[in-house]
Amino acid sequence: MKEKVLEIIKNHVPEIRMQQRKANEQEARQLIVQNLGGMTASQLATFFEKIDTDYWDGKSKQGRFGITFLGNNRKLICEQVDVANKWIQLLWNAKDDECAFLVDKFMKERPLKGAKYGFPSLILYLRDPNRFNIWLDVMWAGMKVYSGKTYSGDSGTDYEKLNSAINQFRDEFQIAPQSLDIVLTELSKLAPKSSGEKKTVAGQADNDTKLFTTKTFELLKKMHDAPLAATYHSNKEDIKKLVEFPLQTLLLGAVSRLPKEMTDFLETEKKIFARFLKNDYGQGGAWDYYWGALYPKGGKRNSDAQLFAWMNHEVLEFGFYIGDYGDEQKTRFIKNVKLHSEKIVASLSLKSSAENILFGGRNKYQEKGVKDPVEWFQGISTDNIGARVELKAGEVISISKNDLIDRVARVFETLFPLVLMASDDDPISKIASTTDEDDSENIIHPDYTIEECANDCGLEVDVLARWVRAIDRKGQAIIYGPPGTGKTFTAKLLAKHLVRESDGFIDFIQFHPAYAYEDFMQGIRPKPTGTGGLSYPLVPGRFLEFCAEARRRKGICVLILDEINRANLSRVFGELMYLLEYRGDSIPLAAGEKFSIPDNVRIIGTMNTADRSIALVDHALRRRFAFLELHPNYGVLEKYHAENSFAVSGLVAALKDVNRKINDRNYSVGISFFLRNDLESQIEDIWRMEIEPYLEEYFFAQPSNADDLKWDKVRSRILAS
Repeated sequence: MKEKVLEIIKNHVPEIRMQQRKANEQEARQLIVQNLGGMTASQLATFFEKIDTDYWDGKSKQGRFGITFLGNNRKLICEQVDVANKWIQLLWNAKDDECAFLVDKFMKERPLKGAKYGFPSLILYLRDPNRFNIWLDVMWAGMKVYSGKTYSGDSGTDYEKLNSAINQFRDEFQIAPQSLDIVLTELSKLAPKSSGEKKTVAGQADNDTKLFTTKTFELLKKMHDAPLAATYHSNKEDIKKLVEFPLQTLLLGAVSRLPKEMTDFLETEKKIFARFLKNDYGQGGAWDYYWGALYPKGGKRNSDAQLFAWMNHEVLEFGFYIGDYGDEQKTRFIKNVKLHSEKIVASLSLKSSAENILFGGRNKYQEKGVKDPVEWFQGISTDNIGARVELKAGEVISISKNDLIDRVARVFETLFPLVLMASDDDPISKIASTTDEDDSENIIHPDYTIEECANDCGLEVDVLARWVRAIDRKGQAIIYGPPGTGKTFTAKLLAKHLVRESDGFIDFIQFHPAYAYEDFMQGIRPKPTGTGGLSYPLVPGRFLEFCAEARRRKGICVLILDEINRANLSRVFGELMYLLEYRGDSIPLAAGEKFSIPDNVRIIGTMNTADRSIALVDHALRRRFAFLELHPNYGVLEKYHAENSFAVSGLVAALKDVNRKINDRNYSVGISFFLRNDLESQIEDIWRMEIEPYLEEYFFAQPSNADDLKWDKVRSRILAS
């Protein structure tokens, strides 16, 4: 079991996840300290947002503690801000030996609607995470798997037992308090399966736990056969436990896995769930289905575009819909379909096919629908706006909680552009920011042939063609040579050739000794908060940003890494060292998310061999790049000045003499110093202030060699021509 715990720690507790959690906890702690006993409802909501944020799979998500502090629970607590403040102050100021008593008192009195033992234990945990732990059922379950002992109860004494056991567990494995809920949740998944139904508890993330059971659909069948308030009331407790709570867990679980762009736009807390009982003026009717929906903030469920989850005694459905009273939204949606359907249909077709989404049908209760969004768009009308996945009861009860939540979240992400099309008169820019689609017409670069490239850089066509083949074969190459040979200039021309006649793009990064993984791949950056503190969000580095943009393009995209050998490449590249060799694979980054290099990405580095010899480069790096040698090409210098009044034959002879005396091709003097139209008037200054200092440094131990190459000694030869 110890080996399993160590494996969980390795796979699920990356340092960057812990840093993010610690930063969020510190912000929540500051809110308490700065406003102890006097938080506003808004500050309390911000408090929960901070403490309930987790980072995993490359995203910041709500729901670190399951639904304990999400949705209606959070809303209820924030509505009772005075009671919440009272208890926060009591728990924060209590002596250590009084804390168990206060937890016991809280559990007996239940003074705060929406809050169970998770609330007082959360406040105590923030007060001292090394002494107190957050009380979640899943942590009891994890400890039982590890120790074989059963932990349960709802008293202050039970909480003390839990703290003692978990703290011993933490000390044994020397792990941070912020990781305990992760490790114990993963451990709980190893619990032996018992016959009969498993209880689903708040905060539990067991892959094998099922949200819905046969009993769920039996209860809904009762409501279908007798859709009356009396039926509901006679089965109320079971319906709440087996229908309402699981569907709420499903929808809120999906919310916790949606990107921030979606949760910023959609209402995810207020009035998102319907009721069984009809508002039929005392007639005693009830609906035979239950549902919830996410709709634009400030909108209404009965008229706005929404992402819904709905179930009756036969099926569970989830997808996109416009409320029955949303005539304006339906009209806008149809207009945007006619204007913009071509810009989203490719992505929608691919993703909807994978998720088995049906399009069409007047409302979410009908069975009709088509699988092809193109066909749906072509026949769009106000009577068939909708898209959904439909799962029969037998399939629903066989799917694990996590798998079902994941699927709903994926479908919601796929269909979110449809919500924007019904909500915004100009939706394309917003769609582009939440999908991989880019509405802008990317610039198509003009043709730039290999012959033109050869003419501009002075290299032979055959040489450049061989270099291009190497770049395409390996995906990355390094142009190396001594200073002044035109490495960067040539790299830019090669990039221009590679992106020709396409929508690709070129980006440029200058490496230096202080450049790090956090700059290139990803890292935490401080950011001011509205409360005067700092947050520490995970920010993508230049390469991740480059790859994200490349995924939006069809053409080749080239990243030039200038002076690549001036940085510590093993530290800068990190996991990229693997991906450079195994293009097409994907691996988790330090933060946990999976990453791969897009197929259309090419990397060209430049390396100054006078700064660091090619022989000193890590052999692992050498294997991953093609190396393209570039040394002084005197023919390029002669060609450049062929039509100028200044003849360069004497200069070429002088340079050859200089490089013979240097006698090390890694330190040769290049020609780019002299590629100027005004060379005749600048040649003396260039030689005295750029060439001579370089030679004095190189011949430090042989000053006579440097003296022989000073301007006064070579002037006559250079100017004689």
